[in-house]
Amino acid sequence: MKSLRPLLAGLAAAASLGSLTAAPSFAEDLSSLRQPWLNAELIAWDRDIIKHHRLAQALGYDQVTDDRDKDYPGHSKPHPTHSAGMGFYLNDPHKKAQPPFGFELSERELKQAVRKYPNTFSWYPSLSRAIDEREIAAMKKADPDLFKKVKAGFEANKSWVAVNRPFPDNLAQLQQWGDGQQWEPGPDFQRQSVIDAHVKAIVDYAQSAENDKLDYHFTGVVIDVIALWDEFSWQSNRPLPGKPNTARSAVARPGVTYDYDTLQEGWYVFLGQLRDELEAAFPDRPIRFVWEPTPMVDAWVRPLAEADFPTLTPELREKIRGDALLDEKPGMNYLTDPLVQGDGGWAAHLLGTASGDLFTKNPHYPTQLTYLGEISSRGSYLLSYGTFDRSRRDIDEYDNQFKLIRALSAWQNMHETPIDARTWDTSQSIYHSPTAYGDLHALAGLHSKNGHVYAVLLDEDAAVHLADGVTVTGMRGANAFWEPDGSARDAEFVDGVIRPARGAEFPVSVIAEIDRPDGSPNIFTPAPGVSLSQDRATFALPNSKLLDPDFESDGEGWTTTGRARLEIVKRPVASGQYAARVTDRLQPWNSAWQDITGVLMNTRQGRYRATAQVRPAETSGQFALAITFIERGDRSDFTSENVTAQPGEWTTVTAELDLNWGDWIENGRLMIRRRGKDDQTEDYFVDNVTLEYLGR
Repeated sequence: MKSLRPLLAGLAAAASLGSLTAAPSFAEDLSSLRQPWLNAELIAWDRDIIKHHRLAQALGYDQVTDDRDKDYPGHSKPHPTHSAGMGFYLNDPHKKAQPPFGFELSERELKQAVRKYPNTFSWYPSLSRAIDEREIAAMKKADPDLFKKVKAGFEANKSWVAVNRPFPDNLAQLQQWGDGQQWEPGPDFQRQSVIDAHVKAIVDYAQSAENDKLDYHFTGVVIDVIALWDEFSWQSNRPLPGKPNTARSAVARPGVTYDYDTLQEGWYVFLGQLRDELEAAFPDRPIRFVWEPTPMVDAWVRPLAEADFPTLTPELREKIRGDALLDEKPGMNYLTDPLVQGDGGWAAHLLGTASGDLFTKNPHYPTQLTYLGEISSRGSYLLSYGTFDRSRRDIDEYDNQFKLIRALSAWQNMHETPIDARTWDTSQSIYHSPTAYGDLHALAGLHSKNGHVYAVLLDEDAAVHLADGVTVTGMRGANAFWEPDGSARDAEFVDGVIRPARGAEFPVSVIAEIDRPDGSPNIFTPAPGVSLSQDRATFALPNSKLLDPDFESDGEGWTTTGRARLEIVKRPVASGQYAARVTDRLQPWNSAWQDITGVLMNTRQGRYRATAQVRPAETSGQFALAITFIERGDRSDFTSENVTAQPGEWTTVTAELDLNWGDWIENGRLMIRRRGKDDQTEDYFVDNVTLEYLGR
């Protein structure tokens, strides 16, 4: 594969969300779609990863993630039933298997330290999640000798950016986690000795995790790609305290010899050496490197293409390119971006979205359906990932549609379902292919291995239409792991349609055994009389617009703060037939608002323009628009300038707000506020609200 670097001259600006016209690349050879190494149940955050292995077996995955931490309580070994016959990836192995920090404690000392400083020592020595601001401060005061050991241990292995600041405020590479008080330092890959130690530890760990009796074997690595050369930190997180010098991409510490001028160069060398030594240690199999950059082009493809180091030869550039790229956060612009599509050298079936978090946070089911439709219709992957949201709930607590919808794209590729036979009709919210189906009421797919149809019926309008000649010979319900669980009393098969039975309790999970007399791969068909179309030159962003912006649909999606109420009224209106009145405002801050978490997470950070037409009920007043959200427990509030509005007339309020956050936000709101001390609790009207993404 040729280098990407020559492409940049003609691609100075990658395709943005507002300019998506590049034609996607399709697999000409259908057999290339079938990639068992990408048919995977990825990153398991549950302490009991066997739950993920159990689900993986039921859904026909070939690969799982081995996320064991040898010294962490509750993490289990491979299971004779649920792990057998699986290949496994190591997730972020440079963190999971990195050498101990170097501070030696007796068993008694460690036991005492874990009780007093659990975030610092309960992960030791397997993980580096050992910087807790509160614990370090308490340790320095109460246990100064222990503090000295901890400080010396970290300073022996880690990267630092501000050597004149005291430990731990001089840490450089960091990932914030937990409640925002814990930090995860990364390896100092500017030093060859650190690279050597980490590579050896990863190889040893991969060899020790295999189990020949269970046919449970190492397949490759999945790495959360960092963009630390931008701000010398993890791209989506902040170093502590404050921000580092963004012009610096390297560290200099007295008494330390550095082999590479920048951390970016050392990172590339580490990845190349890791691949070489893993391939040498496992010569009997291909070792896959799967990268999770966010966003795909900006965090990985472009930096690698533009990098210019003496060590970054064409051979090394190709070696570390990655076998597959998965956008870790919500996003789909890679589907049409010219740096990865077409001349970029990436086939669509080697690209995907690996985020599982947003789907259960967003209350609107079309979010999941849009991802399924846009991604699967192009041959890409919507991969199973994580525990599905940041709540850390067990995997068996989630509705089955959130598990099934991730399997469908992989199943279709494993069946070698032709790309041109897959259609996502965004106007009707219907996805159809010979081996998968989805709409607002039902999901269904042909299992990749056992030949059964797996379906979720979401409401009384659910209907899964089977193609002519396909019949159901038996139907069973499914448990939380998609394993057969008794008879399917809530579903029936009538006139070629799987549908809910009378009195069904939703959602209904169904495993249907089918008969295909001619062996045809055409299993599903749209409802009679429904025709579908798709324009693959562009893609639709899920939940990128407000619900009921003009209040013509009974105020769907809108609510109020406090005890205020939202009434839909016929007079006065700015346009159309209806507007909204915000009444019963017991406090001046009571406002109308809509949850836009899904909008923000899907369109991402950047500049937004919001508008609304407002009208005071009785007296003049000031109004403003605001976008707020919660990040790691802290609320951010972006508010426009106040605009004065007079009673008896409609006034347009406009806000252009530049929004920034880390990797995850919750409780995002667009708010229409009435401001001012003289406001008290007077009613106001609102109509024609808009929200537009203007780009970065």
